[in-house]
This record gives sequence, C-alpha cells and structure tokens, in this order.
Amino acid sequence: MEFSKILKYLRKKNNLTQNGLADKLSIAQPIVSEWENGEKLPHFDNLIKLAKVFDISTDELMGVKENKELSRFCRIEQLSHERKLSIEDLRKENNISFDELAKLLMVSPGTLLNWEKKGLPNIDKYKKIILYFDLTLEQFTELK
Repeated sequence: MEFSKILKYLRKKNNLTQNGLADKLSIAQPIVSEWENGEKLPHFDNLIKLAKVFDISTDELMGVKENKELSRFCRIEQLSHERKLSIEDLRKENNISFDELAKLLMVSPGTLLNWEKKGLPNIDKYKKIILYFDLTLEQFTELK
C-alpha cells in the first residue's frame, strides 16, 4: 500500500485535519498535503515523528511491514476502487457470520439477505454499518 494512502487513512482515523497533523509535527500544512497526494515523501525525522503520532512502526507506516488494520483497509480500498465492495464482502472480510452480523445490526436475517443480494439498506441503518466496519462515507456510498 502506498504511503500517501496510509497517511491519509491514519490521519482521518485519528480525527486530525491536515493542519492538526502539521501542528503536531511543527511543519506547514502544505507539506502534509504533498505527502497525502503522493507528491513527496517525508524526511526520516518526520517519518519517525509520524510513527510516534500514530503509534505504529516506520515500516508499517511506509507499507514495508504488514499491519493487520492497514492491510484490511487496503483490501477494502482496492475492492472499493474496483466497484466490487458489498456488505457481503465486508462481512466475509471481517470473518463475521451472516447471523452474527444480523444480530449486531439488529435486523432480521431476511433484511440482511436483501441488503447483501439486492442492495443497500434504508437510511436508518447506514450509520450502524459505517461505524461497525469503520468505513468512510465515501467507501460506504460505493457499496454495491
């Protein structure tokens, strides 16, 4: 996975704006933007600071060493870009049985089956799915 995607994911996951992250690193916001856009890579000293901010190793941050959370994000991101992401994919990716997910979302198995086979649920359940699978709204809107 690309450093730029990892950085953006970690920043958003930690509820930081580019300005907020720049402040933590004592750098200018445009530098963070360049990193997230894949225009530049951070110098080693900033890489170490980033790893500390996000509490991961520099190898994980650079995508050299596998990090289960980042690998999961990468797989979901790839499916999302291929427009092949579905509720069923998410369920299977997270090793959750059909019945478990229906119970967790507090819906009937029939409703979940409809969501998996025929499309998305009504608006009342969107938030539960997004929160449970730790998706961004953009990823969620690309579910098939």
